[in-house]
Amino acid sequence: MSQSFLGCFYLLFFLTLDPWFSKPSITLTPTQQISTGMNVSIECQGAESYLTFSLFKSNNLIASQEAEENRNATKFFFSEVRLEDGGSYTCRYHRIGFPFRWSESSDPMELVVTDPWFSKPSITLTPTQQISTGMNVSIECQGAESYLTFSLFKSNNLIASQEAEENRNATKFFFSEVRLEDGGSYTCRYHRIGFPFRWSESSDPMELVVTDSSLSKPSIKVLPNERISPGQNITIECQGPEKGLNFSLYKSGELITSQVTESERNRAEFPFFNVGLEDEGNYTCQYHQCVEEYHATSLHTILTVFYLHPDSSLSKPSIKVLPDERISPGQNITIECQGPEKGLNFSLYKSGELITSQVTESERNRAEFPFFNVGLEDEGNYTCQYHRRGNPFAWSEPSNATELVVRGEKIGWMFHLPNTSSLSSPGDLSPKPANFVRPSPLVIPGHLCCAACLP
Repeated sequence: MSQSFLGCFYLLFFLTLDPWFSKPSITLTPTQQISTGMNVSIECQGAESYLTFSLFKSNNLIASQEAEENRNATKFFFSEVRLEDGGSYTCRYHRIGFPFRWSESSDPMELVVTDPWFSKPSITLTPTQQISTGMNVSIECQGAESYLTFSLFKSNNLIASQEAEENRNATKFFFSEVRLEDGGSYTCRYHRIGFPFRWSESSDPMELVVTDSSLSKPSIKVLPNERISPGQNITIECQGPEKGLNFSLYKSGELITSQVTESERNRAEFPFFNVGLEDEGNYTCQYHQCVEEYHATSLHTILTVFYLHPDSSLSKPSIKVLPDERISPGQNITIECQGPEKGLNFSLYKSGELITSQVTESERNRAEFPFFNVGLEDEGNYTCQYHRRGNPFAWSEPSNATELVVRGEKIGWMFHLPNTSSLSSPGDLSPKPANFVRPSPLVIPGHLCCAACLP
């Protein structure tokens, strides 16, 4: 028998599959991003013990190894993995002593090695604002060069791959009519076309949060509810409609921290210690139910701005009530605030609580806040302050307080006895009649009064 015939004879037996052998499994450790120089292992596992496993790369045999006694698996180790170790791996096994009866191949497992020369890709979401179910959304991945293939991952699981258009260094993944279950943490990576096992590192994660319209809007407030000065300790409190929620706090749309509430509480408290100018800004919060992290998230925006110490370069505004006279219920009045320059943004406060804001015209240095049909509920101490346009966090100190008093009198009766001056003529004992309305001198709409004609 010739050598060539023997070779074909043995090859024939090598390729014989035993239908009673189950397919082996193959797993990679670590499962996350692998960089050059790391230690890696590939484990092959069968259904019984006393097996010999062989590892293949792109269908080429690279190693064989017997499993330890009474074990049904073995590991192939890669010390200080290199870029060229990247590739598609499978494994097969046979029983010890039966080298020509083999299992089928495992499913392929890809070893992807991060190329340190590739820059990190970027990932962006469009639109960037609140996203509700049914909207169309795109996620764009961008690299540093053209002729790239991008892959999109959700929670580290590959969900899509796509080549960038010619001469472009980015591609977009589209979500048509986004669903609640599309919410999650996304990253992307890329490799050069034709080099599928040499990858960039992952982008920074990008959160896709889908609003559930069935969830009510959370509330947000700053405690203490008063003027805040540098060095003070404050708390931002977020409250939802039920207990045991996960709250996230954002500043100018950027996530800064998250907190899971206790099972018996429906609010989260985010403490800020020794606040400074860098803490100024617009804060919002949102929540999701803890059962499923991104399935039911509310992104309704509550905007709370807290201001720190006044800008000493801005002079104090003035405030006054017009008309400057006795004010009666039902009257129309105006509170006027005036600053040192034109085109300011004024805010009006009652007992320290913001009630309204107004941007003055470019040629005016004052704002007029009208009050129509004033009542007793409008009484109180009013102040105002201002900031320049384009600098909403540098405020003047508050004006001196002006007190709005709405005059009303209690209902009562008053009787006047006639005197001699009210007689028609000397000796006439019949006095002139006198008309009275009580209470006097002011009658408040809706109050009881009495008209009397006294002889």
